[in-house]
Order: sequence, then structure tokens, then C-alpha cells
Amino acid sequence: MNCYRHPEREARRRCYFCRKPICPSCQITLSHHIFCSEVCHTSWQRAEAEKKNLKKQEKKPTTADRVVVLQKQTERLARAVISLGQRLDSIEGKKKRGRKPGRARVIGISTMLMLAIVGSLAGGLVWYRSNHSANPGVADFENPLSLEDSSYFSNPPTLELAMKNIELTNSCFALYGEAPGASQVILFLNGQAVATAAPDHGSFSFQDVKLKPGANLIQVAGEDDDGHRLYSLGRLIERISRKIAKVPKLPALNYMRGHRKRMELALTFDAGAEANYAGKILDILSEKNIKTTLFLTGQFIEKYPEIVRRIVADGHEAGNHTYSHPHLTTYNQNHRHYTLRGITREFLQAELTRTAELFTAATGEKMKGWWRAPYGEQNAQLRRWAEEVGFKHVDWTRGPGRKNYDILDWVSDERSKHYLTADELYKRFVNLDDGVPGKANGGIILMHLSTDRKKDFPHLTLPDAIDAMREKGYRFVSVSQMFPE
Repeated sequence: MNCYRHPEREARRRCYFCRKPICPSCQITLSHHIFCSEVCHTSWQRAEAEKKNLKKQEKKPTTADRVVVLQKQTERLARAVISLGQRLDSIEGKKKRGRKPGRARVIGISTMLMLAIVGSLAGGLVWYRSNHSANPGVADFENPLSLEDSSYFSNPPTLELAMKNIELTNSCFALYGEAPGASQVILFLNGQAVATAAPDHGSFSFQDVKLKPGANLIQVAGEDDDGHRLYSLGRLIERISRKIAKVPKLPALNYMRGHRKRMELALTFDAGAEANYAGKILDILSEKNIKTTLFLTGQFIEKYPEIVRRIVADGHEAGNHTYSHPHLTTYNQNHRHYTLRGITREFLQAELTRTAELFTAATGEKMKGWWRAPYGEQNAQLRRWAEEVGFKHVDWTRGPGRKNYDILDWVSDERSKHYLTADELYKRFVNLDDGVPGKANGGIILMHLSTDRKKDFPHLTLPDAIDAMREKGYRFVSVSQMFPE
């Protein structure tokens, strides 16, 4: 490389701050580092001072700090619960032809819901161990789990209740969810433990969960072999009749699977910065008459505006994949989805809004209100920030068991244990249901618009895979069709 000031001279070093190549005559040694100028040295000193100030400010919150935050959140929840109680009064009053429902029952359900959500909010601030707590959702503030804790049992269970309506059979439904690291899962219905289940590689289900008329509070607790418990977010389910129940939407949900009673699949595609076979994928989707959801980065939109316009013209919907495809959590460091240092509300929202603006500038259309985190790295905090600017998070389906609906078309290193040949990619796709009709219902499939593969290209087997799944009875839908408003 050559010096940026003297192109005729060879440069063997770079400025410690601006990283520009510099020859020996341009080098200035200050503060034990080599700079190209006093300006760069001063700028570096300012940056270092800011880093030190930030470290001082990043003081670990005390128990008192966390309690203050929880009190404020509880006050907001209390107002929401009062509103909910009034709505339940109205609903039940109409059903009982003017008979006023018992206020105590409504308040009791509302209180249980508030306790459950407050417990979950506590877990959102810092994870806690809870040793057989008598109250579901009440955390032990004395034993916070640190980032260095090696236990896999650090994420609370999640419930698969993204749908706004649930079809019941004689007032019963099947509840599914994930409880990583738990050896058993306990189901709480209206504050009472009613059943237990042993997770299958983190996935669990409770069949024939019976709801009573009106409001029902659902919550589960995951328990590990040492007796530590973590509680899921409490969810309210309102039984309208013996055949239907409603699930009020909550903020910051992770949309991972659609309706398990509908033979629907969402074949979604992520687009990073390249598009080496995007045109062929779009040709296949057009030939097979599939309208689906593609998650685009802002860099992809800038680089391939014609492809983006074709996506819209072909009737597909575009979701948001951030602008620069950054890592958002610490998963690469510790297999935990803690928000990565430096990832702020302002940063994430700027990544999303910039991409949406680029999409509108390229197509004249508004981007759909869905986003997918790069590398699948997300958590409740990140999802809340994204929803503040109009984007709900769409994951891909994982479970039951070790089943993962990531087709792994992005793995290009043939030495990797995750590398699949074209034939293996086809088999992975068509065996998402393990050969059991309907087992893949509501599944969200992850594929990509580009790859670094030198052979075994996924698009060569995709048409046959689509035909095979259709022969089984599955139909392909977009994310918005799977989760209608």
C-alpha cells in the first residue's frame, strides 16, 4: 500500500485513529501510538475520554433501582388492568342479560394477570433464580444471573399464542411453547398448577387445556434439575364460546409460528447485501404462483433497486431486515440473547427507519410492518424498540424437538457439519413435518436470496420441494396472511 499523502512512497503503517496508510515521514508517535497528525491524536484522546465516561455511567443497577422501575411499570399495568376489568364487565354483562358479574372475580383475574406480567418484567431487567416460589411470576431479587453464568437455564419459557383467535374443541385447546434448559414445565391456569410436562429438547405441549367461560390466565414455569424456576409471561385468554377463544395482543411478541390447525407454510427469504440468484428465486415463486414475504436490508435495496421493484410488482411483501445487518445480541459470545453493548434504541430504530425510507424511495410503496433480526438475534427489549417505529418481529419456526425450519441454504463451507448437498436440502425441506400430515402446520421457513456456495445451489431443488409439500396438502402464504390483523 502507498501513503495517502505521498502516493509514490510505500506505507507500512496506518494511523492509529483514522487508519489511513502513512509513510515514515508522515508518522508522529504520541501516547505510545503512531498517528498521521496532531488532529488525529486529539480526536483519539477525546474518543478515549468518552469511552471512560461511558464505563463510569454504566453502573450496574441496584435492587432499589430495579424496584423503582418495576413500580412505574406496575402503575402503567394497573391502569391497563382497570380498563380490562371494565371491558370484561361489559362483555359478561351482555352475556348474562343484564346480570352484573361478580366484581371480585374480575379483580381476581386482573390481579393475577398483573402479577404474572410484573414477574415477567422483572425478568426482562435481569434474569433471576427462583427456588419454588409460591407465587407464579414472583422473582428472587437476591440472585441475579450474570452474563458469565454458564447455565443454559437462563431464558424464561415462551408460549405459542400469537394468534388472536383460538379454535376450541369442547372448550379445550392445545398449548405449545419453548422452555430451553428446563427438565419439566408446570402449567398454571388461573393461578393454579394443573399439569406438568417434560420438554422434548426445549419444546413442550399441553393437550386439552380446558378454559372456563370468560377470562382465563395462562402461564407456565420451567424448572431445571436443581429446582430453579423461571416463569413465562402471563397471557389472558377470553373464552367466548365452547368453540372459540380470543387472545388479546401484547407488545413485543415474537411471531414464530402460525395456526397449527391450518396446513399453511410461510416460505420467507432474507436478503443481505448480495443477490446472486435472487432473480432465479423470484422466477420460481412466479412459476409456482407463490406470494410470500422477503426481508430486505437497506444495503440490498440500495444495491439492487430493480430487484426490489420486481418483488413488489410480483405481488410479494417486503419486510425489514435492518440497514446494515448488524449483530444485536451477545449470542456469539455466550449463547445468550442479551442486548449487545452499544446497541441502543436510537441505533436499532435508525436501522429500521432508514431501510423503510429506502424501500419507499425505490418503490413508492410502504414497507410492511414486519422485521426479522439479523442472525436471529433478538429479545423482548429489541422487539419493543422495533414496535415503537411500527415493526413486529417475525422469527422462523423452531420445534418441536430439534426441528428447525432454517433450511441452511446459507451454509457454503463444505467442511461444516451443517453443510447440506442439494439432495439433502430437498429432503430437509420436504421432511419438515417428519412425514406426519399436518405436523408442519403454521411453519415459517427461512431461506435466502444469495449464497457463497460453489455448487449444490438451493434454487435447483426448490421447485420440486414446493411441489412435494403441496402434494401433502400444504399451501404457501405470506406472513401477513398467516398473522392477519
